[in-house]
Amino acid sequence: MTTPPAEGSGPSKSTIEDRITRLRREYDSGLEQMRALEQRRGDLQNTLQRITGAIQVLEEMLTEHQ
Repeated sequence: MTTPPAEGSGPSKSTIEDRITRLRREYDSGLEQMRALEQRRGDLQNTLQRITGAIQVLEEMLTEHQ
């Protein structure tokens, strides 16, 4: 069994609460960045699919001209 810290030792309650608040804000910011990156990834994937399709069409056209 552990004994509670002596009064006056360790961070104060308000210091701990402030740290929790800062960490929650940082966490929320990280989530928002993750969402933005996932959106960007999806956009890039769509762009690459369109480019792939365009390449295929142009290669078919080139084959027809040979």
